Amino acid sequence: MAYRYLLPDVPSPPLYKPLDPDFIDTPIHTYFERTVQRHPNRLALSDGKTSYSFDEANSLANRIAHRIIALGIQGNVGIYMDDTAEYPICLLAALKAGCGVLILEPKLPAKRIQYMAENANLKAILTKTIFREQAGESFSKELGLITIDEIPASAISRNPDLAISPNDPAVMIYTSGSTGQPKGILHTHKSWMNSMGAVAQLEKYNPADRLTQLYSPSSSAAAITLIFAFISGASFHNFNVDKRSLNEFPKWAMENEITVFRTTGSTFRQIFSPSPNPKLIKSLRLAIVGGEMVYQSDFEQFKKWFSTDAHLRAGGGMSEALLMASCYLNHTSEFDGERLPMGYILDSQKVDILDEAGQPLPQGESGIVAISGPSVVSGYYNEESPSFQSSPYNLVETQFISGDVGHIDANGLLCIDGRKDQMVKVRGFRVELGEVEAQLLKLKGVLEACVMADQGRNKSARVIAYI
Repeated sequence: MAYRYLLPDVPSPPLYKPLDPDFIDTPIHTYFERTVQRHPNRLALSDGKTSYSFDEANSLANRIAHRIIALGIQGNVGIYMDDTAEYPICLLAALKAGCGVLILEPKLPAKRIQYMAENANLKAILTKTIFREQAGESFSKELGLITIDEIPASAISRNPDLAISPNDPAVMIYTSGSTGQPKGILHTHKSWMNSMGAVAQLEKYNPADRLTQLYSPSSSAAAITLIFAFISGASFHNFNVDKRSLNEFPKWAMENEITVFRTTGSTFRQIFSPSPNPKLIKSLRLAIVGGEMVYQSDFEQFKKWFSTDAHLRAGGGMSEALLMASCYLNHTSEFDGERLPMGYILDSQKVDILDEAGQPLPQGESGIVAISGPSVVSGYYNEESPSFQSSPYNLVETQFISGDVGHIDANGLLCIDGRKDQMVKVRGFRVELGEVEAQLLKLKGVLEACVMADQGRNKSARVIAYI
């Protein structure tokens, strides 16, 4: 076999412990609290300037959560701050307070932030003193602003222990929409834990791991990496892509002894470009490359930059369904063709290839990719969409009819052949060309606009606008 579903010949690390049998039905923050009990003094979060042990991170999250509860805030809250060690703590705090949480990056356009805050029905914003004035200008005056660095260290720091169901809202994501506005996707605790838990055990995340990711903190990939750390006892190390050059990453990864990192195909190619003398990153055991196609040339660079013990995991998913398929390669793997398939479908997911009438096609035929399973959301937040239907496998679950066109090959690998609509992926972000056109047409002096996708010389997509 050229590709593998399981990591081959990987012994369990000394500190590895399988997840508790009830992990799927355990809220994210509750499982994190178990990790705190097991590893209170181990490093949990670091951004290069500030570090928190698991106990310290939990105490700060509890102080913030109690402030949310004391203010009587219920529903969804937003996190409005920079990409530092505190934003994962705020995420935990919101979950502990029984709220759904949406991460809003200050660098995003103000109108987009305002639309998402209104569409998500946010009730409060968690921020820092340095962003308070900016937050006050960006959000409705009706939204409460909680400045986390003004909460005293003497505030209540015990676990709130609210009765929170695994089916309650957890982390919200916004993705590009064809209507000209982004679409909200709100996953439950169970949805995240079902998707993350199985892969965490497959890849044997453990307290000795040091994780990082090169995605926007508001993306599903960023949340995935954090949850892996929360439930396994691994530490999360922040490499701020807005403040550092990608050329610094190999040296930074070696200095910080990073063992697992996650990025997009285009970012991987930027970092690990062909070099006559690449420096071997010995600490890295797993490189996860998703969100875009992975090519033969990427695999060749992987073999030059990573040790023979390391593995490359290609694959991906959809924001509406989280992780969907994956496959693993090591230095001895063969690579058939120019690019990798998305991979083997995860056990918890069901993928069908449908014709235009919505009927399943035989294996090998290309059609519309539809996914069912416990991690598929029931629909977009505050928006009806025909893309969501009852699952043919389980009446309490949903089937998402995607815009991807693909097929399942003779080996059972899901292969993506293209799109049936105008959506493209740029550096892992879903971009609806129609949304870009709609925004351009709002600009003064623009009478007509046409937006197209193009693949650059490094096989990474780019968007070109003609006005």
